[in-house]
Amino acid sequence: MDAVPPGSPGPDDAGAAAEGIGAAASDLWRATRDRLGSTVELAAAEAELAARAGVGILILAVLAIVAILTGWVFVVVAAAALAVAAGLSWPVIAAGIALAHFVIAALLLRTAAGWSRHLTLPALRAALRGQGG
Repeated sequence: MDAVPPGSPGPDDAGAAAEGIGAAASDLWRATRDRLGSTVELAAAEAELAARAGVGILILAVLAIVAILTGWVFVVVAAAALAVAAGLSWPVIAAGIALAHFVIAALLLRTAAGWSRHLTLPALRAALRGQGG
């Protein structure tokens, strides 16, 4: 029978190495699974927090809009009362207020229409067309 030279791996050493590799692979798999689970939990918690914050912001925005509209109504009523005190008739005052509001609405809609072109993501679309062609 051939003798194994000292310092060279024997059959027992190969088995121990295989067990060590298996244990390391198992540890790596467990660590990866734990990390993925933690990441998913964090993503879920952040998504819930973002949803709650979004609802809170929406509620605050609605309340702010109500406060602004209420304040605007009082400003318009005060202006109308001053105009009546100055001798103008209610129909003239109502027509002036309506005209002013139509002009404001037209300017706001014109601005919104200008911004709407960004909703189509033109720079991204151009970049993607450039890559594909």
